[in-house]
Amino acid sequence: MSVRASLQSHLSDFQGHKLDWPQFLARLTELLARELTCDRVSVWRLSPSRDQLVCENLYLAGPRLHRQGEALARSRFPNYFWCLEESRVIVAPEARTHPGTSCLHEDYLAPGDIHSLLDSAILRKGAVEGLLRCEQVGQSRPWSPSDLLTVRMATILVGSARL
Repeated sequence: MSVRASLQSHLSDFQGHKLDWPQFLARLTELLARELTCDRVSVWRLSPSRDQLVCENLYLAGPRLHRQGEALARSRFPNYFWCLEESRVIVAPEARTHPGTSCLHEDYLAPGDIHSLLDSAILRKGAVEGLLRCEQVGQSRPWSPSDLLTVRMATILVGSARL
């Protein structure tokens, strides 16, 4: 089954009430980690006050674990928030030196040994409501046009499902 078909199947299962929201996110993040061969995939929601991003689901591919609840505050990372809202997609093969993500180095990237990020904004009525993030741990990696297409497709589906 193609990635697109798998994503649409998960969306149909969610909309048909075969999956709840946490199950939908778990399957989505696992599918993307497998298809993109990346170490971590997560879905984040912008808080109602729009002052922080809160992790709804983080999948760690190595140990096959899911976590949630981490938050990134706009006041601590204003440059990152601005970059996400302006460009809607952040392709950072060298996240520690990328202009939009280097501010995350000390608090987020270094503790997780994260070297590369691919972030795609989830939109609702044209406004950023969250993001889908892929991360590479231990070493940098280039993100291919195919990786970007897959993540954008997944982002659109998540946005159409619910956030």
